[in-house]
Amino acid sequence: MFASDQKLGHYAHIPPVHTFWAQIIAAFVAVLIQTAIFNFQLTFKGVCTEDAAWRMTCPGTNTFFTAAVFWGTVGPTRIFGPGSRYKLLLLGFPIGLVVPFIIWGLRKRWPRSGWLRKLHPVMIFTGGIVSCPYPVSMFLSFMYTNLFSWGWLRHRYPRFWERYNFVLEASFSVAIAIAAIIIFFGLQITEVDINWWGNTSPGAGQLGAPMGWKTLGDGEYFGPAPGTFV
Repeated sequence: MFASDQKLGHYAHIPPVHTFWAQIIAAFVAVLIQTAIFNFQLTFKGVCTEDAAWRMTCPGTNTFFTAAVFWGTVGPTRIFGPGSRYKLLLLGFPIGLVVPFIIWGLRKRWPRSGWLRKLHPVMIFTGGIVSCPYPVSMFLSFMYTNLFSWGWLRHRYPRFWERYNFVLEASFSVAIAIAAIIIFFGLQITEVDINWWGNTSPGAGQLGAPMGWKTLGDGEYFGPAPGTFV
């Protein structure tokens, strides 16, 4: 992350020493805050269980535990080896190796193409990973904002864009964090229920109900039946 920030600072013409101190100070503050929050969360009744209050089920911890079981106990051969269910995922290694050279060759062949200059294999593949399993409707606001900022404002008012674009983006992230703190301590932990459109619409329609494309019958499973997975 430090190298990534330094690279971004280089593109934004920010002196490396400023990026370094911003990273060090932020890391120091984060350690203190995260340790305090961790100790506070451990006092919750039923934390990291299905019965935990305020949905404190620790999904990140459970995901890490599941990955450790897959790679340490079950073993990668049973999951990604010959004859396994997820062996096709290994195609990502050769594809990831070849695609950058293909795009590089296309740019060398047509150096004046503005369309090819916008192709970035890392961004293309990462976008597919980030978007799953959420529906497209949840990402439309990002698309509209990016098109306005990078597609119109950046070319129409470049000086204004350089001065305020990234500061505005950082303010959005800070505002979300502050709002989460206020909502949790002001509403969730005090069990205050506010019935309004912003709270009810996320669970309406197909977002809040399982898709009815296929109904499993008796003895049917998604994937191998229990006890037959190898």
